[in-house]
Formats: sequence, structure tokens, C-alpha cells
Amino acid sequence: LKSVLYVQNIATGEEWPLTEDLSHDQQETWAIFGVYPNFAWTPDNLNIVYYAKGKIKKIELGSFVTSDIPFNVSSKQTVQESLHFPHQVFEQEFTSKMIRQLTTSPDGKFVVFNAAGVLYKKDLPNGKPERVTAGFDFEFEPDISPDGKSVIYAAWSDEFKGAIKKADLKTGKTVTLTDEKGFYYSPTFSSKGDRIVFRKGVGNDVLGYAYGRGTGIYLMSANGGAKTLVSENGIKPQFNSDDTRIYFQGNQDGKKAYKSLAMPI
Repeated sequence: LKSVLYVQNIATGEEWPLTEDLSHDQQETWAIFGVYPNFAWTPDNLNIVYYAKGKIKKIELGSFVTSDIPFNVSSKQTVQESLHFPHQVFEQEFTSKMIRQLTTSPDGKFVVFNAAGVLYKKDLPNGKPERVTAGFDFEFEPDISPDGKSVIYAAWSDEFKGAIKKADLKTGKTVTLTDEKGFYYSPTFSSKGDRIVFRKGVGNDVLGYAYGRGTGIYLMSANGGAKTLVSENGIKPQFNSDDTRIYFQGNQDGKKAYKSLAMPI
């Protein structure tokens, strides 16, 4: 947004811009620094004199030619050093006040959770939390494999967008399972650990909408590869205990509903 100097024909109401080469005055908000300083016509009605960017300027109405009006000012100013205090706005390490999306291993010996946007593993009951990976992505919604050796999760990078990834819980080595960029959520292992199910979303105003087509719930091998669309709608998919159906949350008749569908052959 910017302020623009206009001229108006009083007889016809016509208006047209003269110049937008003005100082910013925040007139689009509540003008805490005041609206634009005064401007004036020259006695012959052919020019307008105004202030901009530390100079007094003149613009000719017929040609829109702008020129500076030179001036000198003698002034004595007292300048005081401003009062200021140093502030530490961040720390290299800090204690997380909240954890999210905690999931317990099938044998109950450890947990994996999200803290400050990355995944940590903690041995129960009193182990020290350690990063699952050494990557730079944001890491969300972990699910531990039935054998407890790996974890799948939704990853996000502003540069590379979203993906479903799998990490080895012993080595931290990661592989990307999805074959295209997108907005991925809620990856879950099957009871046998050979397949996964997840949701692909449409995007939003914050992350953008590119790569947000082909949304729905998808089925895929736990080692990656081609994905199969099983439902165009629904969220939070998961397998039943014998891997014959997929449960998910959806809508029906304008209300939230708990749904399921048979596992594709």
C-alpha cells in the first residue's frame, strides 16, 4: 500500500494521479505518524509543491515533470543516546513445555513423540529422550512398526513440501516412501507391518495449495512404491486388528461419522 497524490477536476469530478513517489505515511492504518504533510499550489495554478523523501519537490500538472526545490536549513539538534538493554531472543537449547502425538511401542518399552516439530524416542520408564533422525524436516504423527524397529511419520519442508517417511529406530536412517510432493497426514502401519495407510490433503492458505490435488486416503506398501486410493474422503485412517478393513473418520448426513471399508485385494 502507498499514498498517491491526485488532482481532481471540480467541475466534472474526474481524478487522475500525479505522482506516487511519496514518503510512506501509513495512511492505510490509523495514521499513527499523521497523514501526509501539506502540499500547495503555486500562484499560477500550474504546479503543486509537496514534500517527499527529505526534499521539497514541484510537479508540473501539464507534463507531470517533477523537480527538486533546493533549500538549506541551519539547525542545532541535541541527540541523546537511546536507552536500551540486551535481550536474548532465543537459546540454542531449551526445555520443551509440551509434547504431542505420543505413541507407545508394541512391547511397551519405549515411546516416540513430537516436541518442537521433531521426533524423539524415550525408553521407559526413565530414559533420556533422543532425536529419532538427524534431518532438517518438521516431523509429525509418528507410528511405530509392529516389530518396533522403525517408525513412519509425516514430514514437511518448505522447500521440498510434504512426504511420508520411514526411519530406522536404531540407526536413524530415513527413506521417503511417497513418490510425489504433497500434504500428508496420519500414516499408520498395518497389524502385520507390511502395509501403511495415510491421508493426502489439499493444502491451506499458510502452506499453499500447489501439490494439493488427488486428495484422499491411500494404501501403500510399507517399503514405498505405488499408492492405491481407497477413499476420496475421510481423515485419521487405521487398520483393524486383522488387516481386513480400514477405519476412518468421515461425514454422513451432515454429521461426523465413524466409517470403514474392506481392504482392497
